Amino acid sequence: MSRLRGPVVGLLALLLVIGGLLVLRYQSTQAHNSRSGTGLTYDGRFYLASGAEVRDDALGAVLATGVAFQDTTADLRAITGLDPAVTLAAHLPPISTQVTHVAWILVSTDEQLGADPAAYAQTRDVLVVTN
Repeated sequence: MSRLRGPVVGLLALLLVIGGLLVLRYQSTQAHNSRSGTGLTYDGRFYLASGAEVRDDALGAVLATGVAFQDTTADLRAITGLDPAVTLAAHLPPISTQVTHVAWILVSTDEQLGADPAAYAQTRDVLVVTN
């Protein structure tokens, strides 16, 4: 029995190391595949909520209703002149200090555009201007 103890302990240690490496690899993959920030998933894509309000006259066709958003749902509309695979308007509750009422908020699969839509000419023109 004592002759087997050394190899058994070594095998268990090896299995623990392999298990630890697999857990680290899984966590790394999950971190790479996930996005952080407030947003929603539509048509298999994550849209980051910008907090910037879209002008009513820039709203296009209704694309979806009842899309899960935090503990409620959101309706989604296209934005005239913008690719809906990248940028949409979502009817959201207040999520920032910029917009303190339920409004059509610009959401985007492009993280940089979603973080600061006023910095891009193609989205700046569809936003409500606030002073």
